Amino acid sequence: MHEEAVKDAPHLDVEGGISAQQERELLAHYGVGGNTAEWAQYGQHVGTDAAAAATSSQSADPTDRHAAEQTPHTGADEQNRLVRSEERLDVDTTCAEAGRARLRKFVVTEEQTITVPVTREEVSVVREPIDDPSVVGQSRIGDDATEVTLHEDQVRVTKKTVPVERVGLEVHDVQDEQTVSDQVRKERIEAEGVGPQTTNRSGNGRG
Repeated sequence: MHEEAVKDAPHLDVEGGISAQQERELLAHYGVGGNTAEWAQYGQHVGTDAAAAATSSQSADPTDRHAAEQTPHTGADEQNRLVRSEERLDVDTTCAEAGRARLRKFVVTEEQTITVPVTREEVSVVREPIDDPSVVGQSRIGDDATEVTLHEDQVRVTKKTVPVERVGLEVHDVQDEQTVSDQVRKERIEAEGVGPQTTNRSGNGRG
């Protein structure tokens, strides 16, 4: 409030002194009368505010300084750190041609035997005694001959082609396991000129 009052105070040219009119304007601006007691009271009030501000500034300094001392120096730590890296195997699978399979048809010759039932005629001599000559009629003595025709089944072999089987190719997946190995590199960090104790913040093991 007092800073605003001083900032907005009327401009005075004090080289030749101030006039009575300028003095009245100045007193009216600060809200005091012309007696000495009011001026002393106004100055004491201004001094009290200034002292309180200085005291507040001094009381805040130790706390701020302590907080600054407790603040970790992150930037300095980052500059003094190394990043340790290592290689790891990244394995995936890809489909590649492993071979070909095909069907090929060809002709082979083999012997096949089949048993077939057949029938044939045979002749035999039959003798019958004649009791009544009249049955055969007149007979005469002389040369004579008779014959019969004999029959039998003849085996005939023919060939015909018949379908007996269908053969095709079918592809299916078979699960298996394959072990792969390779050389990998990793970095190690050794400290020189430090004590035996090492702080491991990440908990991931030794560096």
